[in-house]
Amino acid sequence: MMIRTIFFIGLFVTSIDLIPTVNGMIVNKDQIDISKQLSNVRYASSINIDDVMKHLDELQNIATSSNGNRAVKTIGFNRTLDYITNYLSLNTNLKITKTFFNLRNFQLLCNPTFSSTIDGVVKTYYYSTSLSLADFYYVHYSTSVDISSNVLLTVIPNLGCSDDDWLSVRPSPAGIVAPVKRGDCTVESKARLASKYNVAALLIYNDGTTWGVGAVWGVGEVDVRLIQDKS
Repeated sequence: MMIRTIFFIGLFVTSIDLIPTVNGMIVNKDQIDISKQLSNVRYASSINIDDVMKHLDELQNIATSSNGNRAVKTIGFNRTLDYITNYLSLNTNLKITKTFFNLRNFQLLCNPTFSSTIDGVVKTYYYSTSLSLADFYYVHYSTSVDISSNVLLTVIPNLGCSDDDWLSVRPSPAGIVAPVKRGDCTVESKARLASKYNVAALLIYNDGTTWGVGAVWGVGEVDVRLIQDKS
């Protein structure tokens, strides 16, 4: 088995990563009375592919004019929010409200280190900000872990996406390091389960054998993020 990249998580910060929330949906007020509950058929029939593409083009234009980015804490995010709220205000009867809360920053205080001892052979893994060069990488919004001596590990079977996967493993994952293969479910789901079963650290590894998209990553460069708690 070839391990392409290992993602290293200490303990975890999870939950919802939203800044402002907008209550409403995009509809054409001349076609639909939005004061009444719509059936699935009526709602689906109200959607026009040209309108959908128009909004997608506008979102792409915002990204293009904002250094290719609409992520949180960027001007592209703010412009996206303005576009959505302005459109809803002008084209629907919805009452638009925004709720704001603080977004905590995340940055490394120093480069992480990672080593293993197998059959008495010590191996130190290479960290790099270039994912194509790194043996391992950190997960955004995870917390630090300081393990100064060797700790046992227990490999979580299957893909670590269910309680059964974590309950069936021996030794129990509590207090030790748990490697989990990537795929099938989100990193957040794996992290929630790892936190639930009190692991010392979670290693998410890419075996380099399967190509995929979305929650099942391919063998290329992968930047992994947990979504932080807004409280």
